[in-house]
Amino acid sequence: MRLLQAGHFARVERPFERVEMDSTQVDLFVVVDDKGTVSRPWVCAAIDCATGMCVGMQLSLKEPASVLTVQTLKEMMLPKSDSFFDEFEIDNRFPYYGRPMDVVTDQGSENSGDVIESAVKAALFELNPNLPGTPQGKPFIERFFRTLNMFLTTLPGATITAEMKGKDRIKKAMKEARLTFQEFETVMQRWRHDVFATTPQRRIESALRTTESPLKCAQRLSEDFFIPEPPTPDQMNQMFFGGRATRKLHRYGIEFERIQYSSSALRKLFDEIGGGHDLSIRYDPTDVRAIGVIHPSDQTMIMVSAKDAFMPAISLSELKRIRKTLAPDPEEFLSGQRVLAAIAKKFHHGDKPLGTKRKQRVKKNAQRRRDAEIIENSKTRHSATEEIEQAIGDISNDTRTMLARPKSLPQIERRSKP
Repeated sequence: MRLLQAGHFARVERPFERVEMDSTQVDLFVVVDDKGTVSRPWVCAAIDCATGMCVGMQLSLKEPASVLTVQTLKEMMLPKSDSFFDEFEIDNRFPYYGRPMDVVTDQGSENSGDVIESAVKAALFELNPNLPGTPQGKPFIERFFRTLNMFLTTLPGATITAEMKGKDRIKKAMKEARLTFQEFETVMQRWRHDVFATTPQRRIESALRTTESPLKCAQRLSEDFFIPEPPTPDQMNQMFFGGRATRKLHRYGIEFERIQYSSSALRKLFDEIGGGHDLSIRYDPTDVRAIGVIHPSDQTMIMVSAKDAFMPAISLSELKRIRKTLAPDPEEFLSGQRVLAAIAKKFHHGDKPLGTKRKQRVKKNAQRRRDAEIIENSKTRHSATEEIEQAIGDISNDTRTMLARPKSLPQIERRSKP
């Protein structure tokens, strides 16, 4: 059985033909605040089975959710900017990204839901959950995490070492933790690109049957095969638009969660069909600054931004907590200024953190990181609204994108005959 299974994986020879993903809590404590509170981060990683390259890695202090999985998927399909390599002082800057054909995950809740379904439809790949209790069904990501954990034993705060394991080591690791979360992320990204990618590995699926580093394998296969092009910017925008709702079209636009949305394309639709019609909308659970409105005739999606330019980049769940706390009049719309005032009062975090004092401090630190993330994301327009602004004056474009999945998926073709 093992030989037959190994033969199956040996047939994976094309870049991005098969990608394995998983999330795990690392065996290391990091410092999360100035009081010395420690916590174990989570990492979501994606491995290209043909080369062994780690094509996606996202870290979080919170337990993995579908948003973390989608962010990892997006990372593998987008080229990394020079600022990313400069931030983490990475030497190996080989551009390796593309659209996967088959993504294998476990059956955790972070790998399902509307956001994941929307991402699969927008990116046009197959998502295959692995059977529970069968880690041998995704051996490449399991081997990556084993190699990662071996590296973590060399860092301060590791919960497992060759000399000591168990509860005694965990207590000792909590006292030894020195790296902050930001420092740990730098260490992880540099190790991923400059160490793991350049270390020779003996791989059963290697066509050369020799030890070859993931980087060398990726460079070789990139010359032999045409890697499928990543999704278009429109399709990438749709990856996060997994929520569904129905709203009426008015002259001022569309109201969703007491926020008004409008655009030139939506006004044109109002002129075509009039007001009062129920329209299907898609929304991004991670950012309320834009929604997608489904055109009733051809099922294309019209990208529509919030009318208030001061609306911050908060998630839908955070907006609902603010609405619950403010209890606005049913006829009153929420302005960006009022939402910002509620954020300043911490209404978007909901109830006070419960549990032990350490857990409370960890949660408060996560809230501070989230506040900083909201501020940073709010400095730039939503990626969907950027295209809306570029399309102003070109109504024929209307930033409308098709939602229909093609009948066949793209194939990975060899550049020349062997």
